[in-house]
Amino acid sequence: MRRAVVLIILFSIPNGGTQAQNIEELNKPFSTLCVGEKSTGFNWEQGEWVAVRFKLSKYIISKIQPDSPKAGSCKTTLKNVKSGSFQIWGWTEGCYNIRRMGTEFYPHLTQVCPENWEKSGSGHSITYIDCRKKGWVFRPNGNFIHSSIHVNLDPSPEKNYKDSLSISVGKCSVIP
Repeated sequence: MRRAVVLIILFSIPNGGTQAQNIEELNKPFSTLCVGEKSTGFNWEQGEWVAVRFKLSKYIISKIQPDSPKAGSCKTTLKNVKSGSFQIWGWTEGCYNIRRMGTEFYPHLTQVCPENWEKSGSGHSITYIDCRKKGWVFRPNGNFIHSSIHVNLDPSPEKNYKDSLSISVGKCSVIP
């Protein structure tokens, strides 16, 4: 368990060494393949939480243009942001669709996610994307953390059932 906490902390610290070198245009759509390397958590069994390992998954994360039909109801509040509008770092927003590899694309699952940008050479590069509303923080060409956490604190839930709690880590690569 202590090892899992150390991994979580290490993957939570942004480091400039794994910047997404390919993502330098603010409004350019892209897709990235994220492959789980480790996944752990808890299942609710017979009235208590039991530590378990979960099956590893692969995900496709796509940045969608806000005016595209694929964006569903996702509308970013920051439009036409220019790279020069921030000197060293800054935040923008993008519409992102996250799905397990091999599953159908649903526009209504596209959401607004903040993007963190840093100065890189003569331009800017995405350092990470924060889709925490769906439990995701990732670098398009780097590490990811995906968590599934709920707030059911009832000691005696109906039908003795609670959704599992999980955290997964792995790597993402932009799909050319």
